[in-house]
Amino acid sequence: MSAGGGRALLEKPIERGTYGFASLDKKTALRLAVLPPAEAGFHPDALLQSPAAVGLREEVRWRIGSAWWLVQITFESHHAEVIPALTFWISVARRMAELTAGVIADPLAEKYLLPEDLHDPQGFDIRDHISVIQSPARIATRGMSKFALPEMQFSDVEPDERDLAAGFLYSVADAVLHRGPIEPGNQIGTVEVPIDVAAAPNLQGPTVLELIPPPGKTVGQAVTLIHDAHER
Repeated sequence: MSAGGGRALLEKPIERGTYGFASLDKKTALRLAVLPPAEAGFHPDALLQSPAAVGLREEVRWRIGSAWWLVQITFESHHAEVIPALTFWISVARRMAELTAGVIADPLAEKYLLPEDLHDPQGFDIRDHISVIQSPARIATRGMSKFALPEMQFSDVEPDERDLAAGFLYSVADAVLHRGPIEPGNQIGTVEVPIDVAAAPNLQGPTVLELIPPPGKTVGQAVTLIHDAHER
């Protein structure tokens, strides 16, 4: 960072070093560390051969494999809410990717996006910040841990109810970021259809919360009833 950089710094090509940006209201500060990929511990070939790269478009794969610089962005916010900081962060990341033919990468969320892939580049959309990963055993969020929050999951979801469960997890994650965290012992949903929150056993990785539908209800049935209740 350079105290004397000013606007003149914005006219120069990016180079190895540390940069700082502040939002117009001065409540959010971004720190950008610019490093060669190898120096940052990033190896494109390893990523492109990993499960996280399955399904990536050819353009995304090409940009990852051609990376000259890695820009690590962290933020510090003094705003009472986290959403304005995330909106500022995503706007800077999007603009940098546009100007450099780059990829917006979020390894914790397992997301690798082109600038035009963002759901809401001018505001906030939870899908730009986390993913919901489906496996035979569970459906779970990825990316909440970067906010120092637990990931969340449903287990034993019927195959035809997986999209409903995924949509509900996105909704819960959005509510958590707007209103505050949930923890074991809480209930979410409605009074008529409460979903219990419990600690899931997880020997490795971040803390995970298990969402448990009420007895006699599948995940899809519970989510549908909760959605219908909110629509009334």
